[in-house]
Amino acid sequence: MQLIEQQEYNAWYKSLGNKIYDWHELKPDNLDIKNLLKGVQVIGVYNNKLQNENNVLKRDLDKLKQELAITLNNLNKLL
Repeated sequence: MQLIEQQEYNAWYKSLGNKIYDWHELKPDNLDIKNLLKGVQVIGVYNNKLQNENNVLKRDLDKLKQELAITLNNLNKLL
């Protein structure tokens, strides 16, 4: 995700969370609002985990690409 996309996601997620929390404060016994608040929290945590995993995989891929380039360079020297 590009920086601007991440910032937009964060802004909208925060806005959504704040609005649902405000509704929850107004009607704390409303089960639908409680479930909606919990659902948004779960989605946010899940998305964060996916982003972290994606970042790790990107770093691993970059490392493998560097190792491959070195290996190919060494192989070319041998040939």
